[in-house]
Amino acid sequence: MVGTTQLALLPPSIGVIDGSFSLPLPNGNYEVFVQPPDVEGVQGNAISIVGTVGLAGGQHMFDEEGLSTPDVERAGREDDPGRSRHLAVRRPNPVEGADFVVQATRALRPFGPAIALGDATVIGQRDVVYATRFSNTSVMQMLGSGAQLTTGLFRINVVDPSVVARVERASLVLARLSPDGRTIDLSGSLRLRTELNVLAEDGDLHSFYFTGASGLSGRLRNELVRDPSLDVFLLVEVPNDPAVGISGIAPLLGVSIGDTVSESFLSINGGPLTRLLNRNWIMQLDFSEP
Repeated sequence: MVGTTQLALLPPSIGVIDGSFSLPLPNGNYEVFVQPPDVEGVQGNAISIVGTVGLAGGQHMFDEEGLSTPDVERAGREDDPGRSRHLAVRRPNPVEGADFVVQATRALRPFGPAIALGDATVIGQRDVVYATRFSNTSVMQMLGSGAQLTTGLFRINVVDPSVVARVERASLVLARLSPDGRTIDLSGSLRLRTELNVLAEDGDLHSFYFTGASGLSGRLRNELVRDPSLDVFLLVEVPNDPAVGISGIAPLLGVSIGDTVSESFLSINGGPLTRLLNRNWIMQLDFSEP
């Protein structure tokens, strides 16, 4: 509440009481998504006093998601956040009831707080593949609690604002570490989900949605129990001839530096996916709350 002399903040546990919004649109059928003005991309305090208050109150810390049916929104658990129901817009009639209830999620994120634009060792290289490992144990703990795997996220950064942040392919893969733990053994690996020709947002987390979360989570659980040597990996492959700006530098994957434990790997010029030292790519897996 904003008055002439004071500002009173509602506790974050209450949530957003009135999030009314209007979008002027031409006639058509639309999918609707909600995304927070968080520290990824645009900060809330760069928008308005309301954005500043929301940022301070922790109300911007949710993942981008589509508008589900009213019963799913009210339930507060979304196992398919990448899907939106269609809304038909026909002027002059307003469309009512596009009400979001953003879901709470759990995340596995190996990266630390000290985040850099990217790793200079990939500049000018070809066949660049980034990977992050999510251990059998950590994923099984999530699935065992009743949570379901819904999304993989990664951050792409570009040096030149005019350049489109494009990724050749993102994949969710079951694979093993080599016996010494230094490389990923992709022989016999199982690619569970793939997204091709990804257009990501510069400096923001891109959501790689996994369709069929229930079936995917069940299959993961069975495979990880059957073979404890298997781990879950998120792979990002960049184009060999990407569009570049005046800097000549291709889009980079964000990286955290100074981490005690590294669960991230890099392959360049067709070499093996080799573990990094004291660094982790900005990649994470998100699960719906049980």
